[in-house]
Amino acid sequence: MRSTGFNSFVAVAALAAAVVLAGAARAGALEDGLAAYQAGRFDEAAAVWMPVAAAGDADAQTYIGFLYSEGQGVAEDDTEAVRWFLLAAAQGDLDAAMRLGLHYSRGEGVPEDDAEGVRWFRYAAERGKSEAQLSLAIHYDSGEGVTADPSQAYAWAKVAAAQGNWQAARFQMVLEDTAETAAILRGNELAQRYWENHVLPFLNPAN
Repeated sequence: MRSTGFNSFVAVAALAAAVVLAGAARAGALEDGLAAYQAGRFDEAAAVWMPVAAAGDADAQTYIGFLYSEGQGVAEDDTEAVRWFLLAAAQGDLDAAMRLGLHYSRGEGVPEDDAEGVRWFRYAAERGKSEAQLSLAIHYDSGEGVTADPSQAYAWAKVAAAQGNWQAARFQMVLEDTAETAAILRGNELAQRYWENHVLPFLNPAN
């Protein structure tokens, strides 16, 4: 008769194998959906991603939210898009958080709420997403959803530009022409801090 220890080992090994297989199946479905999407077969992409999203995968949930937002492969439905983005963002998906920022700022699928939009932009910006950093900079410049602050606007634009975001680089140049020198100097100080706290840890997660 085999020992309890051996039986436990077999059970753990079987579970580990099941997890690996499930991960491979998930990855395969995501890739199949992306291939279909890139080929313009949006209905097929939706059909492939939907069960994976329903099973709780954050990437698939973001993809489904995008399809609903754009009306690709499914009927356009901003409310449904927001529902899927919220599910994905709750798991830390930064693309979903970015999309939520846009939906709240524009009032698409939810009542317009710039402050809530800024909250989602900040969530993604503070975790290294350059598009969200640019959006946060724009809101600090306009004062929509947050108190206007040219130093904050410049800092976030500079951090996003340093990651290669060309739109942020252009916005940074605009701010350099319009903001007071003191605001730019303060913005440079903030940008250094934000780079260290909100970019480097995500570029080098092992550090």
